[in-house]
Amino acid sequence: MLDRTMKFSAIHVAFLLLLYVFLPTFVLSVFLLLRTGSPALAHWTALAALTGVVVYNRGKITPVDVLCFLLLILFSHAVSWWFFDIFHDGLAYFQPAASRVAAGFNPVYDGYMDFGRAPDSWSDQATYFPKSLIYFAACLTAALGDIQFGKAYHLLLLFSALFYTAHVVRGETFLKKCVWFLACLNPIALTQWPSLIIDGALASLTLIGLLFANAFFTRRAASPLEHVMGVMALSLLFCVKTTGFAYGSIIIFFICLHRLCSVYGESKGLYNAFKSSFFLGLRLGGMALLVSAVIGFHPYLTNLREGRNIFYPLARADHAEEMKTVRILDMVGDAVYPSAHNRFTRFFFSIMSHPEGERRPARLKNPFKVSRDDWAPLGGTVSQNAGGLGPLFGLLLCVAVALQALLQGRGNLWLLLTLLLLTFIQPYAWVLRYVPFVWLLPFVCLASIPKKKEVFLTIPLLIAFVNTGGIMYFMLRYQWNFSQITRNSFEPYRGETVFLDQSIFEFDGILNRFDLRQKYVNPEEVVFYRYPLLGHLAQGRSSAGVNIFFPEDLPPLPEFPMFLSDGNASDGNALPWLKMSEGLVPAEDYREGLPVTVWRSYGDRIKFFMRVAEKPASDWRLTLQGRTHAAVRRRAELNVTAFINNHPIGGWKVGRESSEQNFIIPRKLLEDSFAGDGQLLTFMLRMPAVSSGGLSVWGTSSFGLELERLEFHPCGP
Repeated sequence: MLDRTMKFSAIHVAFLLLLYVFLPTFVLSVFLLLRTGSPALAHWTALAALTGVVVYNRGKITPVDVLCFLLLILFSHAVSWWFFDIFHDGLAYFQPAASRVAAGFNPVYDGYMDFGRAPDSWSDQATYFPKSLIYFAACLTAALGDIQFGKAYHLLLLFSALFYTAHVVRGETFLKKCVWFLACLNPIALTQWPSLIIDGALASLTLIGLLFANAFFTRRAASPLEHVMGVMALSLLFCVKTTGFAYGSIIIFFICLHRLCSVYGESKGLYNAFKSSFFLGLRLGGMALLVSAVIGFHPYLTNLREGRNIFYPLARADHAEEMKTVRILDMVGDAVYPSAHNRFTRFFFSIMSHPEGERRPARLKNPFKVSRDDWAPLGGTVSQNAGGLGPLFGLLLCVAVALQALLQGRGNLWLLLTLLLLTFIQPYAWVLRYVPFVWLLPFVCLASIPKKKEVFLTIPLLIAFVNTGGIMYFMLRYQWNFSQITRNSFEPYRGETVFLDQSIFEFDGILNRFDLRQKYVNPEEVVFYRYPLLGHLAQGRSSAGVNIFFPEDLPPLPEFPMFLSDGNASDGNALPWLKMSEGLVPAEDYREGLPVTVWRSYGDRIKFFMRVAEKPASDWRLTLQGRTHAAVRRRAELNVTAFINNHPIGGWKVGRESSEQNFIIPRKLLEDSFAGDGQLLTFMLRMPAVSSGGLSVWGTSSFGLELERLEFHPCGP
């Protein structure tokens, strides 16, 4: 007889993996609420608690289970460390949020957005978006010293879903096990694991929640451990993003609805049915909501405090600034699906179209024909406006639905209904990464086919395998090629730091590894739109480079006027600051018949990045001179607000005639930027959306502010 200590339990491994993600998130949430501890301490405290759980249950959790768990932890961390995040959303939104929390930022008390200033920092993701996994990433970053470890939650949750599924379907036939195995390999999760984006993790958490719900739908007795896993998964799902709250609530709703129908169908009366359903919902939903209230209550409190809908951005808001993302998504939808105007038709167009990440009209494809051009886009981006689950997913879904109908597959009706409501409650279901659980639809259909006819499963399983394998191949190929290009570009600068698209990059040379770190504390979103990500790396220290600078290239706070519209700015003293600006573009204008180079905004903000070279002895005075551009005719004046490090320092009414305005930069803000190496002083001008009919960037129009002169001077000792 096999020794009990040598047995393996899939449910125990799945539980430990999910607990490894859940505990640091929960402990850090408690620390933030109590204003004590740190993310690193939260990580080690959670590890100690997890060890205690293993020791306490050593009679059930075997050494083989623990060994498998440790190997998966090691693999997930190693892979996450090796592949650095290269995708915009990870760099621009989630990495700054995790970095700020890891550095000590407390979003519960210190992060309420003040709409008196511009909500310009996506690092506020940790404040008004319920991102439980941001806390987990912050714990790993603080404890292990590298933000790349933070994205390990993708693989950890994927493995947890795999082992949980293996436990649930352990009594099924081989082909049915293959169906559920491929159901776990969600293409969204497989393309997002090298990034801090969270849709792939949402897919894994939703799968665990749905399989837990299916135990009630099929009247299979779920073990106490499964109940604990279900509550943990739903709690994380509530707080992984705002839509996750809706998804988790729908899963619990269908569990309760099934109980209501079942008890009533057994002729036990409507009262007993409601009573049983209510207490089941209280036991599951109440516990999940209680836990999630600790992890992620403050975004909802923030929304209430700021006068928004409590479920913003899931529910639309009225404020123009808050509606920006909604407007952009609506514009993208209109461009990609010009002949489809609702979520249902766009969803089905998306499934049956060529993968498309640009704002071009979606193109319907022959489901039996796949070319290289259909695979390649899935490797280079994590967000597709059409075909985001792979070029063969439409064929897979059609085959699965047809087989279920022809072979009279019954069962899983409740699971299908839950999936459909989860999908179409999302107004942008055509962006399939927002509804990654759509991947489960064909497999739920296939799982209902009778055992005697399971031989027909081989065809859809082959389609699913090719679809998944193709996506993985092109994703890994793109990741590897990009990594090699970047490493080769940075080889001459081993040990130096480079600022590039939102983050400071560092090639440390360890194992020929290119690293990526948040090396500075900067409350601003920093994105240079004008050049490709690697456009100037190959040119080294080119004076024309904008996306890249080295420490010696970052200009200090100037003590002389910068003239920006006299025709000499491009080769004068202002060049270093123009290189380190965002939202300011040169254009040719004519005054008195002569061409003049003018610098004007193409967005609703202009930013300059510089350093404070010496410890300030006093406040500084900032003088601006400028006018509205001639193309702005609908408004006589622009109300411009000036910010230093995202703190407002005053307003400026700019008209058609050139005017001058003085601001005072407090010494404290200057000292903040002087405090450490790599910290930036960010000067920003923010203005209303008054289109001048010029350059368009991501749905925004160019605006009309034309700068003529900037001047910084100390006010005195």
